[in-house]
Amino acid sequence: MKVYLFTLLCVLLASACSRSSDGNSMMPAGLPAMMTGKWTINTVTLYYFDSTGAPFGTGKFVDQVPLGYYYQFNSNSTWTEILADSLSINGMGGTYSVAGDSSFTLVNPAAPAPEPCRMDTLTASTFVFHHERATHYNGVTPGYIRYLFHMTRGN
Repeated sequence: MKVYLFTLLCVLLASACSRSSDGNSMMPAGLPAMMTGKWTINTVTLYYFDSTGAPFGTGKFVDQVPLGYYYQFNSNSTWTEILADSLSINGMGGTYSVAGDSSFTLVNPAAPAPEPCRMDTLTASTFVFHHERATHYNGVTPGYIRYLFHMTRGN
């Protein structure tokens, strides 16, 4: 009896830790579909940290974004960021990939490296994600800035 229970436990643990053939965690099936569409950027909150992760200076700045700024995520894993209606032909863009841990990567061919991002909220009407960039405050003190995008679906 103990042998059967041990075998069953091993099978359950193995299935809970299943991975895809490329070694990445299995992605929630609906996540890319939920991302697809036009997401209007409402605010971008910047959080400032020193190299130890402690808040730096005031620690936070909320930027109210002008109308017409949005991200477009397409079902073919391409994306575009439009920062003004008049500049729509000059929007940044590229491809994206979603990981099973609610993170995704934006790849812009014109950027020096892919941009790892983390989803904080994703519902039918709200998408909040963040990414971080290294910086040097006053050109001296190392740290990083977290950019938190608050978006709603549509216009």
